Amino acid sequence: MIQFNQYLNEEDEESPADLIIKNCQPFLKKIGYKVTKYPLYRGMDENSKVVKKTVRKNRKPLDTKIEIHNMLNDAFYKKFKIKARSECIFVAGYESFSADFGRLFYIFPIGNFKFLWSPKIKDLFNKVGGFKIYSKTKSEMETIFKKLVDKYQKTDLKKAIKSHHEIMIDCKEYYAVRKYGYKKEPFLVTLRKEIQNEKI
Repeated sequence: MIQFNQYLNEEDEESPADLIIKNCQPFLKKIGYKVTKYPLYRGMDENSKVVKKTVRKNRKPLDTKIEIHNMLNDAFYKKFKIKARSECIFVAGYESFSADFGRLFYIFPIGNFKFLWSPKIKDLFNKVGGFKIYSKTKSEMETIFKKLVDKYQKTDLKKAIKSHHEIMIDCKEYYAVRKYGYKKEPFLVTLRKEIQNEKI
C-alpha cells in the first residue's frame, strides 16, 4: 500500500489527481470523464487520505459460509470468467451504501478493469439471505445461484453507478481518496479541473 500524505501539505509533481488522470484512463473514459457525476464509493478502515492499494485475490467472506461463497464464485466464473466474490472490490455509486463499512473513499481502478452489476439486485448478500439458502440442497442452491448470476451484466458503468446498486470491480490495483477532510475544495472538484486543464 502506497500513501500520498504529501498531497495534504504541499504541491507535488504528481498529485493524486495527476496520477488518476495518468493511470486510470479506462475508468475515466467509461464515465465520460464526468468524475463529479459518476463517483464510485467504498467504505474502508483506512486512516490515510489517499492510498494506492492492491486487490486481494483470495478474499474470504465475513458473514457468508465458505461453501456458499465458493458456489457463488463458481456461478460467476462460469458466466463471466470472474471470481466475483473473492477477486473483486465492492463499490457503489451511493454514499449510504458504502458508509457502513468504514470511512468513505472515492475509488479509481488503475489500468484495465472489468465490472459486474445487476439492475435487479441491489445487494447480493441480502438477496441470497432472502432465499433461506441454508435449508436448501446443493442442487437447489446451484439452481438459485445460476438464476441470480443471470441477472448480472458487465456493461453500462454509468447506469450501474446511478442505480445505487452494488458493483463488483475486477482490477489489480486502485486509488482510494477519502471524501471528507480537505481544507480546500472537494477532491472531485480538483480532479475535474485537472481533467479540464488537460483538455481531455
